[in-house]
Amino acid sequence: MKANRFFSILPALAVIFCFVPALTAYADEEIDATRFVPARYILSESDVVNSLQGSISAWPKSGYWVPDESLVNVFEMQIRQIITEESAVLRPFNEYTLQYVGLTKQGSKLILANAFCYFPPEYDISRQLYVVNGGGNCNFGALFDPLTSRIVGFSVNEGY
Repeated sequence: MKANRFFSILPALAVIFCFVPALTAYADEEIDATRFVPARYILSESDVVNSLQGSISAWPKSGYWVPDESLVNVFEMQIRQIITEESAVLRPFNEYTLQYVGLTKQGSKLILANAFCYFPPEYDISRQLYVVNGGGNCNFGALFDPLTSRIVGFSVNEGY
């Protein structure tokens, strides 16, 4: 993947990644890497909707679905490939925790991968959507189209 395509912020991601005040962490938080254990979580529709309760974000309050494990596996293989190709920019794959969320955008089903290398202990990331503003290469997002089995968006957070 060419660097200019890699860093482009696609409109789909711009709409999806936005402020979620009750669920947002900031890059200037002190990080205790000793308690971080990378993992993978597929969030349910109710997990996402419950995470958004009371939020004034632009995230829709419905239209979520649970991605099939086999689709997530295909998506994850492609994420690993991008990380390998962009190793000068991104951390090794095994340093990230990933949350997978099935969502519907303009009638099309997509899968969002929400990746981060740190999260505060008060978050139950197995059931609570975790959105980060900033954080640099510790955080990235990707969108996957299950119909084409291709990544259609990839964005690394800015700032450190």
